Amino acid sequence: MNIKRFFIISLAVIILGYAVGSAVADQPLPGSDADPIVTKSYVDNYINSAISGLQQEIDKLKVQVAELEEKVKGQKSVKKETITLRIGSKTAFVGEKEVQLDAAPYLHNGTTMLPFAFIGEALGAKVGWVGEAKTVSFESGQNRIELQIGSKAALVNGTIVELDAPPVIKSNRTLVPLRFVSENLGAKVEWVKETKTIKITP
Repeated sequence: MNIKRFFIISLAVIILGYAVGSAVADQPLPGSDADPIVTKSYVDNYINSAISGLQQEIDKLKVQVAELEEKVKGQKSVKKETITLRIGSKTAFVGEKEVQLDAAPYLHNGTTMLPFAFIGEALGAKVGWVGEAKTVSFESGQNRIELQIGSKAALVNGTIVELDAPPVIKSNRTLVPLRFVSENLGAKVEWVKETKTIKITP
């Protein structure tokens, strides 16, 4: 009786062991595509992949920030100099630097006229000339000025403004009203009557 019972129990253990072994053998490998369970290695790989992508984006942002800092540094390093001119003289000064003008500034009905390229560039503006329309332009920051030869109507940021004197072409040189251009580019103009000198402070 005991031997029979022992035999039956042993046989049951063998069958159960075989069933468990088969079940384990049929399970997918941990971390494989067929594995329904998220294993530690899978989580680690996912986190590392996500961090790698974020690190690349951070590195790109660092490069962009460095480029912006260089641009800002370059703008700050541009020193704005006082411009000094005298009526009838082709010699001007930008800070301590002497500059020779193409044409001397002169007075026309109380308005000082001078070469458009000089005043624009001395104030750090981008200057333009359209020969067909005979127009000159100045751009600095958010400011844009457009003038037409012979016309007292100017455009300042799209708004029509009347000039005291129109731009002219004299001896193949384009001249514009100094105070109008300077002040609309954000500069301060001072007239010294005794010496007929103009000081322009950006």
